[in-house]
Amino acid sequence: MSQHPSTVTDCLPQLRLFARVMCNDVERADDLVARCLSQAQDHLSEISDAQRVLPAMLNDLAKLIRAQEMGRAPNASLTDRDPLSLICQLPPYHRDVLVTVTVFGLRYWEAAEICNCPIGTIKSRLNRAKAAFATKASEASRPERARIETGAHAAPA
Repeated sequence: MSQHPSTVTDCLPQLRLFARVMCNDVERADDLVARCLSQAQDHLSEISDAQRVLPAMLNDLAKLIRAQEMGRAPNASLTDRDPLSLICQLPPYHRDVLVTVTVFGLRYWEAAEICNCPIGTIKSRLNRAKAAFATKASEASRPERARIETGAHAAPA
C-alpha cells in the first residue's frame, strides 16, 4: 500500500483483514474491530497526522487481540491453499508483522508499536515470517504423494 488511510472509515478494510488474520474467526474478528472503533473515539482526536490513523487503530486492535488471546487454545490448522489461509497458519507473532509490514506497507517503527516489540525484532520476525510463509506455500502447492498399496503377495520394487 502506497498511502495510509487518513480516516477511521478508510481504515475499516485493513482493520477487518488484520483481525481476521490474527483471530482466524470472522465473527470474533468483527466483534474486536467494533470494540476497537468504540474505544478509539476517546483518543483519535489527539492524532494530528492523518498518516498515523491506521497505525494507531491497528495498535489498539492488536492490544485487544492480545488481551483476548490470553488463555485461549490455538486455532485448528487450516488446509486451504490461498495466501490468507497460509498466513493464518503462521504463529501470531509472524502474522502480525507480515500483515502490518508486507500487506499494509507500514514502516518498521510503526509495526514495532503495533506488535509491541523493538524494531530489530520486527526485522527478524519479518524475515522468519516470509521464510515460513514460503515454506507453507511450497508445501501447499505440492501434490500429495500417491499412495501405493502393496498386498502381501506383491513383488518387491
